[in-house]
Amino acid sequence: MLKKSLISISFLSLIVSNILLITNSTYHSLSSELLGKLPFQDLLSNSPSSNLKSLEAKNKILLDKNKKLNIYNKNVKIRAAKITKISRRIAIRTARNISVDLGGLVAESTPYIGIGFIVMSTALDVKDGCDTIKDVNEIIDGFDEEGGHVDESQVCGVKIPNATDLLLKVNNNIGGALDEILN
Repeated sequence: MLKKSLISISFLSLIVSNILLITNSTYHSLSSELLGKLPFQDLLSNSPSSNLKSLEAKNKILLDKNKKLNIYNKNVKIRAAKITKISRRIAIRTARNISVDLGGLVAESTPYIGIGFIVMSTALDVKDGCDTIKDVNEIIDGFDEEGGHVDESQVCGVKIPNATDLLLKVNNNIGGALDEILN
């Protein structure tokens, strides 16, 4: 009779335990921890608790990667906007230079008056060239490229003669050339 009672109590406790394992997460966690202390780890390798821990660890890694990727994408968008802005400045400057060059053809071909316009046009070209090199260096900085800078002093440091000095130089050269031809 005792044997039948023990079997009945064991059977009932197993049924209650199974129901609690399915319906109560606290009971499930405690049972899993208790079984984890037993030397049968292979039995628990596919348990919901171990799978949950594995998924939580993987999720944390993915969230960290996502955060870094979002920061990277934000930086790329900022750089792209900056490079677009610089490119527009270069395009506007180039279009303006072409307009000035085409508009100045008649003035440049006029004797004496044209020299002043040539000096002014050249000064604008040098200034715009300097600004373009600065913009290109800014683009290079946007890509974090070290050692890729263009030397600004090659263009920005150019001295342009004034119209009077240029006119004297031209008159002296023409006079010397005519003297040589006639003698």
